[in-house]
Amino acid sequence: MLKVLEGDATAGGKVLKSTEKSKVFFYFADHGGPGILGTPTGKYLYADDFHKTIQYMNKNNMYKEMTLYIEACESGSIFQNILEDDINVYAITATDATTSSWGTYCSPDDKVNGKSIGSCLGDLFSVNWMEDSDAADIKTETLEDQYKTVKKETTKSPVLQWGQLNFTSEPLADFQSGKDAKKDFWSQVIHDGLEYLDDALMVDENASERKNTFAVDSRDIKLHFLYNKVMKDASPENHAALQAEIAHRVKIDSIFETAFGQEHMDIVRSGEYASVQNFDCYRTLIDKFETQCEKFDDYSMKYMAALVHECETNTYKLGLENSLMKIDNACPQ
Repeated sequence: MLKVLEGDATAGGKVLKSTEKSKVFFYFADHGGPGILGTPTGKYLYADDFHKTIQYMNKNNMYKEMTLYIEACESGSIFQNILEDDINVYAITATDATTSSWGTYCSPDDKVNGKSIGSCLGDLFSVNWMEDSDAADIKTETLEDQYKTVKKETTKSPVLQWGQLNFTSEPLADFQSGKDAKKDFWSQVIHDGLEYLDDALMVDENASERKNTFAVDSRDIKLHFLYNKVMKDASPENHAALQAEIAHRVKIDSIFETAFGQEHMDIVRSGEYASVQNFDCYRTLIDKFETQCEKFDDYSMKYMAALVHECETNTYKLGLENSLMKIDNACPQ
């Protein structure tokens, strides 16, 4: 993915061929943790590597302006104290650096053409900006308008802006369509006239409340899916799948409690841990956990914060080997 953004042909497929005149729009959705994004296959995307790619694109004049929309748990950590505010990059994230994102159109609102799918149909932040783009006149609605609307409609997580904000007055069409918006005089007058009404915030309150009421923490969507399968069909197979997921979660909880102790985990669960600074240590502990214990998944990624806390505190005092030993002891082979 980073090669695609950098225009590196060795990526093996289509790559970005933008110039200093281009307006680039980038949308990413997956699971996340502090300073990290999951990917469907291959390695994790770390915030420092992503930042290096953004800097490469800036240095090599690969955009005039770039807008990034990131949907993932703790996605604010990808930019917090990292993304500059003077390189013509604007970012919006589903949440802050320590909070989960949420799925929406979950049961009982998970129907497509009258058929229940059994799982959440989308992510709350993403659904909100996509529905807004569908309904909006994207030639006049601005990036800032969309941010305000999505922030108001997404009540389960704190939607945030990052980077350079001085071009958020530009219309969505400049980024979310094939051509720049051609503003005529009257469309601009109408838009400016509606601003005092805060038109971007005039949302369907009932629909918005329902989307949030039935939203599910992204860490719990698999559990929610399996539970609803049992409720609809209490077969032995469905019961076994639900029990296996519960057992897995109990096992993960126990591993991290054993490795790092109750006081450590209380800090992690409170969200009061430091942001990632020592990415080398962080990578090492993640690799160690996946080698010694098991691969992280959408549930266990929430405990990556324990590794961050370890790297930003105890490691400096006792050394990396001590942290590695904690994982060894929690997952003896």
